[in-house]
Amino acid sequence: MFLRIVSGVLALGLLTASASGQRLKPEVRTDSRIPHPVEHYSPERAQQIVHNFASCLVKRRRALASAYILDRTSLSFDKYQKLADSGCAEDAFTDANSDADVVELGMGGDAIRFALAEALLATEIDTINPAHLSGAAQLPVPPILPWSARQGSAQVREKAMADDQAMILWYKFGDCVVRDNPLASRTVLRSALGSTDEAAAMQALMPDFNSCVVKGTQLSLNRVSLHGALALAYYSLAHAPAAATTKPALSQR
Repeated sequence: MFLRIVSGVLALGLLTASASGQRLKPEVRTDSRIPHPVEHYSPERAQQIVHNFASCLVKRRRALASAYILDRTSLSFDKYQKLADSGCAEDAFTDANSDADVVELGMGGDAIRFALAEALLATEIDTINPAHLSGAAQLPVPPILPWSARQGSAQVREKAMADDQAMILWYKFGDCVVRDNPLASRTVLRSALGSTDEAAAMQALMPDFNSCVVKGTQLSLNRVSLHGALALAYYSLAHAPAAATTKPALSQR
């Protein structure tokens, strides 16, 4: 899925896309014949804009953002259209000192989930006991929409299927790593990108990274996506019930 948010013009909605990841650029105004030049952002600035957007959503619509992150019944965004908040998109660019009058904020389904999970955790992580996460109930993995239920060309469907399959791998990977090592996961999430604390915690998690990638699959492991996947799992497990304990059967005499 691809979240497209435009501030300044009447264009707001969810689109399918052939590209995942983040795409940030000003958009040409529909009420003007004078095109606005495209501004290319550095990865650091793009990440700041996404962070600003997610933080704004959590402030304005925390309950809905939390419901979206915790919903594992579907990868669909249909029930969460109110998260496509043009006001937050505009604020995100303003806070990043963008000079664009009209902006488009686009991100893949993994990016919006990761960013919202991190924003939600920002005010909750200190209240979560990491020791409880390993004993949380097993979380379901969202089902993948079948080919026949998808719309668009064969190429669009194939790419959407691939994106959804990648998201499922992130769910499995994050849940596995956080369950195996919740303390190091918390240290990563509380550390700034590129900090020495983060590097030490990442090193401690390396065995878990290796063992938690589903066999026969590949994930592009970079610091931003690792932070996001850990945040998604950490938040989900923190809000999950404890796993049911099986009482030993009484012996019959």
